[in-house]
Amino acid sequence: MSINNFIKVIIVLSTLNISVFAQNQKLDSLHTAFSKAENDSSKLNILNSIFYFYINTDTAKAKEYCAEVLKEAGSTNYDFEKAESYRIAGIYFGNAADFEKALFYYNKAEKLYGSISTKAGNIGFAKTLTNIASFYQKNGDMQTSLTKYMEAESILLQYNDNAALLKIYLGLVDIHLHLNKNEKAMMYMDKAKSLSNLIDDPYVRVEYLINYANNLTYENKFKEAAPVYEQARIIAGQNDFFRLLSVCEYDYAFMLTRQEKYEESKIYYFKSAEYARKAGSKFDECDAMYKYGKAFYYNNELEAANKILLPALKQAEEIKSKLLIRNILDVLYYLEEERGNYKKAYDYLQRYVDTIYEIFSEDDQKQTNFLNAKYQAAQKEHEISKLLTEQKIQNLELEKRNNLILLLTLLVISFLIAFFFVRQYYKNKRKIAEQNVKIHRQKVNELEKEKQLVAVQAALEGEENERFRIARDLHDGLGGLLSGTKLTLSSYKEAYVPNEEATNTFNQALNLLDTSITELRRVARNLMPQALLNYGLKEAISEFCDSIDKSGNLKVKHQFFGLENRLLQNMELTIYRIFQELLNNVIKHSGASQAVIQLIQEEERISLLVQDNGKGFEKEMIESFTGHGLKNIKSRVESMGGHFEIDSLPGRGTEITVEFENLKL
Repeated sequence: MSINNFIKVIIVLSTLNISVFAQNQKLDSLHTAFSKAENDSSKLNILNSIFYFYINTDTAKAKEYCAEVLKEAGSTNYDFEKAESYRIAGIYFGNAADFEKALFYYNKAEKLYGSISTKAGNIGFAKTLTNIASFYQKNGDMQTSLTKYMEAESILLQYNDNAALLKIYLGLVDIHLHLNKNEKAMMYMDKAKSLSNLIDDPYVRVEYLINYANNLTYENKFKEAAPVYEQARIIAGQNDFFRLLSVCEYDYAFMLTRQEKYEESKIYYFKSAEYARKAGSKFDECDAMYKYGKAFYYNNELEAANKILLPALKQAEEIKSKLLIRNILDVLYYLEEERGNYKKAYDYLQRYVDTIYEIFSEDDQKQTNFLNAKYQAAQKEHEISKLLTEQKIQNLELEKRNNLILLLTLLVISFLIAFFFVRQYYKNKRKIAEQNVKIHRQKVNELEKEKQLVAVQAALEGEENERFRIARDLHDGLGGLLSGTKLTLSSYKEAYVPNEEATNTFNQALNLLDTSITELRRVARNLMPQALLNYGLKEAISEFCDSIDKSGNLKVKHQFFGLENRLLQNMELTIYRIFQELLNNVIKHSGASQAVIQLIQEEERISLLVQDNGKGFEKEMIESFTGHGLKNIKSRVESMGGHFEIDSLPGRGTEITVEFENLKL
């Protein structure tokens, strides 16, 4: 079925079930029924209906009826009506952002409905789960919300409660869109569509139509969305659903602004504000007036926009809505900037920035309150179960006595704390003097440490210079001499043909000479690898790892990540010596068969990791090691201002990390 035909079907079917009673008629009929009610069950049932009606139309009246409903519920023995009272109370406190009370009454309703093994009880239980799911959804706990929705759906499918199922599917659409699971979201939207023409509850129908129209709006299908908004407007208007009328006009105006029809959108933002005022929702009224003024601003009617936004700002401050204050200040800043009132613009901008910081703090506090409410609700459920099995009066008296003891204890503690601080005050002067001495000593120690580091750096630099000289002498002097000797002997072998025994002896001598030349080159390379000087740290490490790997003593895997930039020569040499010493330690002491070398280079940071699968050791044994290997490594690291960390366990191998920061490339 096409979308246009689908909308026409909704329009035709929904008009068959629209209620013709206005708000006053409904209230009159409910109050009349209450006066004629013959038992407590009927009275509480009617009170629940009035309470729920006001939740959707007048929050101030809802607050008045909340106390009365809970009082009646506490004194009745009718579990079904009592459970419904608690469920509606949960909705009310959830809307009022009183998370602890909302969860408390939702849990009471869930428990009571769970004990009623009838069709009505099961449906009430499922509706409570749906309300709890919606509550968690609004507060960002999508996983708990999803679990509750699915549990409620499995129950309601047995009874074909289409209105309740539609609410679930709309909630699941929102969750899966939030989780970026668009295919599942569309699956539940299709389910909602299939139920929409079966719904005879006008309030649920309006909620669905608005939700569906909003989806069309976000898909930029404005021509298809407009008649859906109109149908929602008609049903909500005939039933005096002022809150939903406000939402409908607000969303319709938003659709117009997406088309840049700002002049037309002003009409509907104003209507939205009027309906919100009738519903007693000050936040929605203020929000609509903010958008109303913003439409004037977008239409370049700056004076009119200013006259609307200033009262809206005052109202936002009265209801203490940081979100609305921030939004209005944002528009006023740009408005005054365009009018050339730069001082006012700057003042609004400053208030805007301050409000943003307050919002961040409030969001954190709100999330904390929500999580605390979850914990407190669970704790209270546990306490209630315990109280039911014990003597309630005795426990309450004990609690009062404990509270008195606690109060007296707190008074004593307060006195002791005050005495402590007074006494502490007189000690501070002496402590300040002692601290000054400690600071002086600390500075002296730091200077001594700096001197030691300078000495270590000088020693290491001298050591490297000597290594370089020896390597050069070995390579250029002794290496050249041995190579010349080999060439001379090879020439002698070709000119003279001795017997077979002499030939074998001569060949052995040449092989020993080759081995000596190879060993000399290896020693020279270890003393000062040319790859490090010519190509840098990564090439030198790679060459050394390959030579170890080919020797068969240890299987070495090396990995490089990050930048390819060269470091200062002394830094490259220091890191290479540390790597060389660590890998030699693995070969000599670890008994490992494999090792992993990992080098990570960033803009101002470099990290070296050497990991083996050897026998490992207890970290407490490090101080007892008598060799100079780790001490030399630690000295090199500290001399360059680095960080050195060892992680090892017996039988689990060893992992050593060396890190340098604030590098100069």
